[in-house]
Amino acid sequence: MELNSNIVELLNLIEKEPVFMVFGTAFGIPLFMFVFAMTIGRIYKKAYFASALNTIIFTTLGLTWLFGFVLMIILFIIGISGIKLFTILLLLLLFLFVFILLNFTSVNKFIDEQSEGLKQKSNR
Repeated sequence: MELNSNIVELLNLIEKEPVFMVFGTAFGIPLFMFVFAMTIGRIYKKAYFASALNTIIFTTLGLTWLFGFVLMIILFIIGISGIKLFTILLLLLLFLFVFILLNFTSVNKFIDEQSEGLKQKSNR
């Protein structure tokens, strides 16, 4: 079984030009979050699990975006190869996803407290 040639070409491009990982992290993750919110998020918005699923997905992607962008810049400046940057970003995404799943109640409580604080500030 062979990999699709597009995947191999993408990995070759990442290996040759690791700066694409920095730009992909900076602009690709927020773009994916926007597209997900506008398309797929609307499909299940009336489901009973929509709030929990949105919290998990957007918290994971948001933290991956923040930490990943800083990490990609630092590692790019150091001179780490593009494939290693790609692997590190995927592992960061995976570990943050597992962390959010395991600590969902604490994360959800923190988000609710912060949103209540913002609502009170905006009502003043």
